[in-house]
Amino acid sequence: PYPSPVGNELIAFPVQCVQRSDALYRGDMPGLYGPAHNMRSVVDGTVITGVQVSGSSRDFMVLTLRGSGSYRVLMDMTGPWR
Repeated sequence: PYPSPVGNELIAFPVQCVQRSDALYRGDMPGLYGPAHNMRSVVDGTVITGVQVSGSSRDFMVLTLRGSGSYRVLMDMTGPWR
């Protein structure tokens, strides 16, 4: 669940691009993170502020992937992405 019951935090990971046919790694999607939570109850467009990522504070917007129904991603609003 979100937030994590262990540390009351958001846990997320960078989104990677892979080639579907053989799972060949193609690169990262800068600024896009996948939550390690079931976030169906979080409203699309919600902004989560003050998330610690590698020692810096970031703000994320929760977005629903088109066509997925309920899968959420997090867009880094703070930047820079690289």
